[in-house]
Amino acid sequence: PWMLADVRSCALPTAPPPTPDDLGRGIPAETVLSMLRRRVVPVARGCFRRDRAGRENYATRAVFELRLADREVTSADVIGEIDDALRECLLTSVDGLDVPAYAGTIVVRYPLYTQASGPALTIELHPDVAQVVDRVLPEEAP
Repeated sequence: PWMLADVRSCALPTAPPPTPDDLGRGIPAETVLSMLRRRVVPVARGCFRRDRAGRENYATRAVFELRLADREVTSADVIGEIDDALRECLLTSVDGLDVPAYAGTIVVRYPLYTQASGPALTIELHPDVAQVVDRVLPEEAP
């Protein structure tokens, strides 16, 4: 005789799965990071480069604080001990920022920094190598 056991199965979920209306209430972090890397970071690099202006030991840090709502940037500020000219330059990067549609308000804090570049590297050639290089290269470089 065969003895049949009770049918076993995984426990059923107690809460219903989220509906599409429950999802998508904010912007995914990847979307925000992509938006900042594409639009803000290149402008910030240019601003830092202009502010450095030949200073090898230049290093600074700032935090971008953005408030996003209704498909636009509702407020933007740069927090940190920086010059007003650099602050204004950094704030120009949010002009025309394409914010995707979502419900609610999002506050984004994104750190920006630049490090000291150090002195320019120089290579000293031995006299015999320098003579060979001088023969190959023209006297006046363009």
